[in-house]
Amino acid sequence: MTEFLRKLPTSSKQFIFLCLLNICWSQVNLAVKTASEFCSPAAIGVLRWVCFSLLIWLFLLIPKVRTLTKFVLPNKADSIKLFLIGLLLAGPAHALYYVALQTAGIGETTVINTTGPLWTTLFAIAILREKVTGFRWTAITFGAFGAYIVAVGFTLPQFSDSSTAANLLYFSGALMECLATVLAISLLRRSSGIGALAVEVSGIAVAQLLLPLLLPGLMVIQFTAFPPQVVASFLYLIFVAGIFCFGSWYVVAESAPVSSMMITLGIQAPIAAFIGWKFLGEKITSEMIIGATLIFLALIIGAYDSKKTAEREHHENALEQAGFPASIGPS
Repeated sequence: MTEFLRKLPTSSKQFIFLCLLNICWSQVNLAVKTASEFCSPAAIGVLRWVCFSLLIWLFLLIPKVRTLTKFVLPNKADSIKLFLIGLLLAGPAHALYYVALQTAGIGETTVINTTGPLWTTLFAIAILREKVTGFRWTAITFGAFGAYIVAVGFTLPQFSDSSTAANLLYFSGALMECLATVLAISLLRRSSGIGALAVEVSGIAVAQLLLPLLLPGLMVIQFTAFPPQVVASFLYLIFVAGIFCFGSWYVVAESAPVSSMMITLGIQAPIAAFIGWKFLGEKITSEMIIGATLIFLALIIGAYDSKKTAEREHHENALEQAGFPASIGPS
């Protein structure tokens, strides 16, 4: 197995790693929902992101961590931009998530999450001038449709009146985070993923601290209790979803196409459904099986696209080294 993985092209290894990463990332909303039973949205935001920001800078004081992550601090201009991305886009986006999840259901927000790859890819095309292959569009479509079927089934989402405003808040947050992600990636490729993340997360942490001051009636920092499930939720949000998942995502983003990275997001829906079945007594329906099958097909198509892209890039590099223009190679 180790020998097989070693022989895979870098793009294929990245794709497999991103699939595993999204399995780890799939329980963010459940963790926030659990914490919100005893903590206000502002309290969740402050504790999660301030701890995340402090920890990432502390980890970066360790030479081996800097070496392993190939840490390069962005220049002054890029650092200011990344901080503002966190302060004005990513920070408020997560605050909207936490407020919305007070009344919106996990199923409803999962539906909204299925649109994320589309918006992120469109932003990547517009901002990064990224070219998206037909295979990649197909994989994104299959993955989004499969995740939707897992969450809702073969019907339109039934958003109740009481949760409509919450769903709109969550959708606004999703759009803001998609834009923040693409803007950050446009900057991190001039330094390093982990360096850009550290600066951006600092902006997110400051946003979480400022919002209760700017919106005292809406964003109130309040804790009622810290039972074991809340402690576990925060440990997950800070260390797993934060340090590990965000850190790994930004490191991979240094070289992987954004649209290719988006394909793997669909895997979160069936994983959440499986955990609901295993631990919460929820039923596995035919819609979940069909949706998971579509997501599996999306991953196969995405893996094939990654392989073909790697082969094309290898061929073009060989032509350039031989003194021929890469444009004469296959497109």
